[in-house]
Amino acid sequence: MAIFAIGDTHLSFGTDKPMDVFGGRWNDYARKLRENWEKEVGPGDSVIMVGDVSWAMNYDELYADFEFIDALPGKKYIVKGNHDFWFDTMKKNRDFTARCGFTTIDFINHDCVVIEDTAVCGTRGWFAPEQQNTAHDQKIFAREISRLRAALDAAKKTGKSDIVAAIHYPPLYRTYECPDIMNMLTDYGVTTCVYGHIHSSAVHNSIEGEFFGVEYLLVSADTMDFVPRRIR
Repeated sequence: MAIFAIGDTHLSFGTDKPMDVFGGRWNDYARKLRENWEKEVGPGDSVIMVGDVSWAMNYDELYADFEFIDALPGKKYIVKGNHDFWFDTMKKNRDFTARCGFTTIDFINHDCVVIEDTAVCGTRGWFAPEQQNTAHDQKIFAREISRLRAALDAAKKTGKSDIVAAIHYPPLYRTYECPDIMNMLTDYGVTTCVYGHIHSSAVHNSIEGEFFGVEYLLVSADTMDFVPRRIR
């Protein structure tokens, strides 16, 4: 059983948000995503989706996107991104998937799930301190730090030594880093952090590799040519 990660799929079957306006890489991207996913992911595998899954604003608009996702192989665990305005409470999200008969979709929201020998925890994150312009940004960032700590505490309680942190916003970038998050991931013994938010137009500013014992991986869909990245 393998674990994959991908983010920023920006599906829009239920809305009018064409992605090809962002460049040729996005032409026919849903077809590419489906074909690549079906080649890489098996029915017993799991896929962590690190936010910006859909342009939908509500569950009605979300239905067609989740119908597409649910039909893909594997179990999917969705973390909230900054454009996932449809994302509500865990109960409402799960009530929606149950009502629609979507059996392969679940959510991670400042908590964790256990996938065989790996604890996967996640939260949305926020702009790094250098990018915060308002007191509102600082308030959201502080809340996300608290939520990440809750997720990591939940992961520790599982007793698993292999911990994956899934965060939508990048904890480090070419021009800044977020020590509040990076230090926490190291302190909790996180082995891998997968993140999204950065697209191919800005991929030159992304950073991957091992820092202070944690492997950082960018998994935005368009930076990987819409191929889910195997992380376990």
